[in-house]
Amino acid sequence: MMEDTVTNQVFTFIHKEVPPPIFSGLAPKKISLTTDLRTDLRMLGEDAEPMIEKFFQEFSIKNLDFDLLRYFPPEGLWLFPSFKKRQIPIRLTIGMLVKAAKNNEWNTSEIEKI
Repeated sequence: MMEDTVTNQVFTFIHKEVPPPIFSGLAPKKISLTTDLRTDLRMLGEDAEPMIEKFFQEFSIKNLDFDLLRYFPPEGLWLFPSFKKRQIPIRLTIGMLVKAAKNNEWNTSEIEKI
């Protein structure tokens, strides 16, 4: 299957902007539309925030309701464990970024239908 231009541009952006994990054995062998930024590419929220801002700007994406904490919840201090039930983060995949780039907007309910 031949990929379209927007998809190729998003993959190029990811390769350029997302640093590989420090330990090469943790890096995925191949990234795809189902690759998750947090679990597969080992991104932290502090790294994802500027990357997402740049992504929205570079692809002219209107931010309707993107919430970074939905995909990258705070880690918390290990000395002070939280007794609250932690929210399970939603996967933020490259496919979701592609869909946002094609739509020129981030609408969470539409983007997460992938």
